[in-house]
Amino acid sequence: MRSLKVLFLLTALLGSQCFADGNCKAVEIKSPVFETTRHQGNTQWCYAYADADLLSFKIGQRVSALDLVLGAKSSNASIDFQKQGSSVKTMRDALANGVCLEEKLPSEGSGDQTIDEAITSKFRGEGGLLRQAQQRACSSRVSVSGLRLTSDGVYGASQSAKAMAKINTQLAQGNVAGIMYDQSVLWNSSADKSDAHTAIVIGKKPSTTKPGKCDYLVRSSLNLCAPDDFACVDEDRHTGWVDGESLQSAMLGYEYLN
Repeated sequence: MRSLKVLFLLTALLGSQCFADGNCKAVEIKSPVFETTRHQGNTQWCYAYADADLLSFKIGQRVSALDLVLGAKSSNASIDFQKQGSSVKTMRDALANGVCLEEKLPSEGSGDQTIDEAITSKFRGEGGLLRQAQQRACSSRVSVSGLRLTSDGVYGASQSAKAMAKINTQLAQGNVAGIMYDQSVLWNSSADKSDAHTAIVIGKKPSTTKPGKCDYLVRSSLNLCAPDDFACVDEDRHTGWVDGESLQSAMLGYEYLN
């Protein structure tokens, strides 16, 4: 029983430490690569758009999320807009094989078209044609092998508290972090329990509604502000503030580059 009490006390201390006033010094990380909103359209490719943002921030150039979806050396010619991928596996592939820039292989639709509609229209839904276009556009890749990936899954309250502490540290050092979170906990209670979303954290500030707590600024490739969990700050409604306790309770994993 004594050990359980000690464990509970440690967990409580870790949980409160992440949101203490001392750790809530306001910081908002700005970069030219974040001036343009990313749109994943009607796909499940949020992991690639988040990874593209993390990489773009480090090299100062916008990285193609579509290239990350396709992979540098994959021979798979199919196009699956609803296939969910691993942000960690995708990042490791990018670090090993280099990245393609957005200007060479756009990840956004054009006009009123989403990226999936643009791909279907331009390549008639044929993955082979898309793969050929990728190989032509991305023949000269940008090396990112000097970057180091730190990532981990989050299981339970104590791990989520530690994850938030790591994110706080990265923000304090002027770095951004990727987060994977359960959308049924944060954003949409009717979402499927297995429906995770990947985005990046680019800022924090003392909460205006919960004294001693923090709010975090999340940048996403989806509309965050259909429900009321996020307070959006951009016209596209893809970047918004969310209270730290909600973010921590929904946390499934994190990643960042150094």
